[in-house]
Amino acid sequence: MTDSTAVRARLVETFRRDLIGPNPPPQDDDIRRERLTENPSRWYLAGFIAPADEDDHAAATADATTQEEKDTTGLIGELFDDADEGHGAGGAAGDDDDPEPPAAKRRFFPSSVGLTVLLPVETTAVDVCVSWGDYVTEPPLPPSVLIEDGKAQGDDAQKVAPRIDWVRVPRERTVSIAVDGGRGRCVVPESAAAQMGKGGGLELTWHARNFTINDPESGTQHVRAVTVFLVNRRSSARRRYADVAYAFQARVEIRTPQGVRPRFDLSAHASDDPDLRIADLHYRDVREYAVGRNAAADWRMDDDGQVRAAWTDYLPKAVVERVAPNENIPGVEFAIEALAALTEMFS
Repeated sequence: MTDSTAVRARLVETFRRDLIGPNPPPQDDDIRRERLTENPSRWYLAGFIAPADEDDHAAATADATTQEEKDTTGLIGELFDDADEGHGAGGAAGDDDDPEPPAAKRRFFPSSVGLTVLLPVETTAVDVCVSWGDYVTEPPLPPSVLIEDGKAQGDDAQKVAPRIDWVRVPRERTVSIAVDGGRGRCVVPESAAAQMGKGGGLELTWHARNFTINDPESGTQHVRAVTVFLVNRRSSARRRYADVAYAFQARVEIRTPQGVRPRFDLSAHASDDPDLRIADLHYRDVREYAVGRNAAADWRMDDDGQVRAAWTDYLPKAVVERVAPNENIPGVEFAIEALAALTEMFS
């Protein structure tokens, strides 16, 4: 018999597949090379990164109010919805025409995803595994049709299908990066858009710095904080086919044999509020091994208690222990019906 926990886990897994898409192997083999009948960015609501240079394109036409809403990192892409032309004089709506729809709100799509981990100070290099899915059109469209402002001519014009499907191409690359201090960047090998040929790719950027943390039990520790971002530096495609330049189900995983150091929340450790100090004591065993950027983070603990891999996660999950009242306390009523009757009695 299936219990409620298994049913809930199945619902969460179904929700993830519908909201984000396939996970890296060995999960979701049935949709690893799926075929969609509509744009993937309309099918999936999260988990993808858009080309960063879309933000530069938008800056030329966006108004000042929109500019203020931009992310300060400069890594947020922008797409524009198509608008119908007016039919009245001078572009205004005519007397017999329907009123013009309000201006569509510009949608902001993230162009990067990453995470931060604490490593032993002697760590000088880590492996970064990047996985994502490219969606290509079926039938295939030539680059002259896909590129920004490109116009199909001659034979290419005949290849533009009125209806296309989108087929997923799974991609994965592992890059070793030096984290002995400072900043760095590199292009992920063979990460250009699968259907556009040349024109940028996915880029890893990272920053490493040393600092000290104070642990109430073990004292001062020297650690190295490493932040790794995956940025979509691909060239943008035409709006209709923009998804060919997106990286869907983008995932960044940091692997290190030296292990990842845990981080504890010590914000209430020296507080003047006794309740906060008690709460800090209650949760003293809660530890965090990674912090996501534009996503949540997750990690895997090995049998020896060490965490050697952490990754981005768009659908974070947590185990919450069931809290049950102590019904052995004499003279205390716990039955909900009896409590409701008491409420009516004294209301």
